[in-house]
Amino acid sequence: MPKAHQRYANMTPASLIKMVGRIGVNAATLVERVMRQRPHPEQGYRSAMGIIALARRYERDRLEAACERALAINAISYSSVSHPQIWARPCEPCHRTHQSRALPRQHPWRCLLSMKGRKIAMLTHPTLDQMQALGLAGMAAAYRQLAEQDNAADLSREWLGLMLDREAAMRADRRLLRFVDACIEDIDFASRRGLDRRNTLQLAQGAWLKAHENLIVTGQTGTGKTWLACAFGRQAARLDHSVLYLRMPRLFEDLAMARLDGRFPRLIDKLARVQLLILGDWGTHTLNDQHRLDLLEIFEERYRRKSTLITAQLPVAQWHDMIGEPTIADAILDRIIHNSHRIALEGDSMRKKKAARPLTDVEHSETNIN
Repeated sequence: MPKAHQRYANMTPASLIKMVGRIGVNAATLVERVMRQRPHPEQGYRSAMGIIALARRYERDRLEAACERALAINAISYSSVSHPQIWARPCEPCHRTHQSRALPRQHPWRCLLSMKGRKIAMLTHPTLDQMQALGLAGMAAAYRQLAEQDNAADLSREWLGLMLDREAAMRADRRLLRFVDACIEDIDFASRRGLDRRNTLQLAQGAWLKAHENLIVTGQTGTGKTWLACAFGRQAARLDHSVLYLRMPRLFEDLAMARLDGRFPRLIDKLARVQLLILGDWGTHTLNDQHRLDLLEIFEERYRRKSTLITAQLPVAQWHDMIGEPTIADAILDRIIHNSHRIALEGDSMRKKKAARPLTDVEHSETNIN
């Protein structure tokens, strides 16, 4: 006999009903009907033990009232009386006639909530919707409990709305701080880099992000690929898209460590869920077999679901040879190239243009004397 069943070996339906009967008549009736509905009465033992456990957590009068409500709406199950919202406030006994038990089955806990109409409306309050959007589940639960109090109408909610607005603004600022030195407005179109103003500003509108398309930025070192990618990342964050920037060497290190400590599935899921994934230094390192399989897994999860921005020194025509394995290279590039926009930067390194001017002979001689 499995260990999970050994605890019920010496029990009988009559003994369990008698134990539940100490709570009240309605609780005993509920357990009796639960057992009667099962093909075998033993299948209702866990429900009976669950109700007995509830008696140790709550007052018996409250539990008896909840069981009576469950019988009244024909919600014959343990989950009907164990839902957390039932215990949000004291349950009053629901006095029903026996004829009401013939009503059609309704939602298990709809009638068990003793909330007035004004409090049910609170569940769709814009403040609660904003809490859920920010992932503030604990604050949302506390807000519901405050709204269910008798003096809820006297509570001022303006301060809470201001706090939520500040939380949303701070989270938006944190997303932008990662790309603090780059923005679309500061792009230098005057430099001869082959950067088309009209095409760049059109991409900044974000339609390619909504269509789950990709963006490829290529060019020699120093032409501003990374800066431009960060500018698009900042713009995506402004448009309320989640953004993650990773250099390819760091990506492979993270994947290797995650595979060792068991975080690999979670990391792949994180990379698959982010709305814009920026991969820098594409093609600067040799790929091994594991790297190729990892890239295929990532792009397979993101294909037509999310957008990816890649910066590379190598032209796209050389990517197939860079990946190495022809079959895997075909599979990876098929998921990247065919639905991507391209920006090919030209010209000399912009770092040279921004570098300090060289010292003259006179300045060199003065430096040597000092």
